[in-house]
Amino acid sequence: MKNKRVLAVFFPISFLIISLSFAYYLILFLPNKQKAEQKLQIELYEKKTQAIQECIEKGNEKIKEARDKQCKTLNRGEDCGLPKDMALRYDTAKVEMRDDCIKQYSI
Repeated sequence: MKNKRVLAVFFPISFLIISLSFAYYLILFLPNKQKAEQKLQIELYEKKTQAIQECIEKGNEKIKEARDKQCKTLNRGEDCGLPKDMALRYDTAKVEMRDDCIKQYSI
């Protein structure tokens, strides 16, 4: 008879402890873990976006320097209007450089 009383008290207490543990996991632990993972993903995305932006800016500067050098070769001032075929080459290089930056730091 004493064993039945012990079991009658032990099982509900055990069930309560297991239920509270499960509730803690679902209500507190899991959402916090997901928030931390989401925050980490956002930070990674922002870093990659910043790296792409910096890469594109550096590439644009190099292309601008090359265009200005070509303008000086043609005895024109900086930011001159280049002949159509030359301008097209620089524009194509700019697009390719941008695509390369995106590939290099693909999101």
